[in-house]
Amino acid sequence: MKFCPSCASPLSPRELEGHTRLVCSSETCGYVFYDNPAPVVAALIEHGETVLLVRNKGWPEKWYGLVSGFLEKGESPEQGVLREVKEEVGLKGEIVSFIGAYPFHEMNQIILA
Repeated sequence: MKFCPSCASPLSPRELEGHTRLVCSSETCGYVFYDNPAPVVAALIEHGETVLLVRNKGWPEKWYGLVSGFLEKGESPEQGVLREVKEEVGLKGEIVSFIGAYPFHEMNQIILA
């Protein structure tokens, strides 16, 4: 991001709250780009002793992963993961437990599984 989405002035890096942030160069605007991680939900789908893994067309041939997707506005993580399971594999899921939250720094995401 190079320009302020509020006033179109250039953004410049500044130390703010102990972090380097992109801040609007206009003295009257005050916009700060925090670059917070996007929440992603992931489902570990088990049937007996097997786990369902999925593939993405864009992944290398031998890569597999969990059903996952971005959390929608106004959605709880539980609602989001059940929606993703229905959309991606056509199954009706059931929440058994929360596994954990995992930062994925390379993609600026936090994965809620």
